Amino acid sequence: MIRIALPTITTNTFGTVTVSDFNAVNSLALNGSAVALKSELGISQQITVSGSALAPGSSTTQDFTVTGAQTGQTVDMTPAGQLDSSWDFLSYYAYVSTADTVTVQVTNNGSQPGFNSGTFNVTVK
Repeated sequence: MIRIALPTITTNTFGTVTVSDFNAVNSLALNGSAVALKSELGISQQITVSGSALAPGSSTTQDFTVTGAQTGQTVDMTPAGQLDSSWDFLSYYAYVSTADTVTVQVTNNGSQPGFNSGTFNVTVK
């Protein structure tokens, strides 16, 4: 967490506004009241989707803790490196299912059962 002490800001329209307790991640205090901020950089971390004996035509979900994620935010999910061939006929997507939780759904669109673990970078914005 980064804390930056900011000075009092004076404007003609709103009078004096004191900005303090700035948290560069997701909040600041404005006249003593917390104000949420949306980070343009997002919250990024690496996850590993565990392999599964997923039958053709079936889907599975896995949950990951991503502290600070909120429902309604966008999740970008990209492989951290080349995935092995067990991922060739899989589709996957991620979404924020509850606060601090990203859910990944994997669907087997192929004719072979199962897939190996895969590592992904996720960014929540």
